[in-house]
Amino acid sequence: TMTGQQLLQKAASLQEKHVFVMVTSVATSRKRLELMRLGAREIVAKPFDPAALAELIAPYLGPGGRPPALAQDLAPVPLPDDAALTTLGLAALQSVLERMAFTEIVPVADGLPPTMLFGASVRLDAGERRWIVRLAADGRTGGELSSRITGQDPGADETLCLRLDAMRELVSMVGGDLANRAAVRFEGATLSLPTSGVLPPQAVRQVSMRGLRLVPGGHHVWLGVEQLP
Repeated sequence: TMTGQQLLQKAASLQEKHVFVMVTSVATSRKRLELMRLGAREIVAKPFDPAALAELIAPYLGPGGRPPALAQDLAPVPLPDDAALTTLGLAALQSVLERMAFTEIVPVADGLPPTMLFGASVRLDAGERRWIVRLAADGRTGGELSSRITGQDPGADETLCLRLDAMRELVSMVGGDLANRAAVRFEGATLSLPTSGVLPPQAVRQVSMRGLRLVPGGHHVWLGVEQLP
């Protein structure tokens, strides 16, 4: 037997031309980078949604990937639009945060804290369908994001402007990444201008928010996707 990483190394030494989608319980940024350098095309963290995994590997099935019969057997069950966008949104958020040099980003089930939040949102349009993509962070995380995005330490900035600017810039970057990912499923996906503000926790509690923990610091950013009527 061998580990998935050993399999990638063996395939690289044999110059085998295959597409590898790796599933791992150690989905740190460092581990992702190691697997990508060895040739992994996609990396999925445990635990995962089987329907989301099926949707992820679907583009690699069929001609040039797997025999058509096998591709048909593994055809994914389509995710509802909101669930699909949430999955894509979390991937976009993690990608953006990794580029900001957080050493580890871990999905968590932590609920929103009972304190003031910094929020930002952007609207995604696809044809006649519209969604609001929301991000939320507490004050400590807002300060950390401000330092990384703007290069300025907000310190005791009483106006909160730097934290709000950082949240608005973050949701703009995530929205752009998400629009690119969503274009595969939703043609003509476009974004509105991002907005930001200081939010009481109850302002976003009615929206299902998924969290990511950022290391170092133990900071959190939450993401939610809501379809508009």
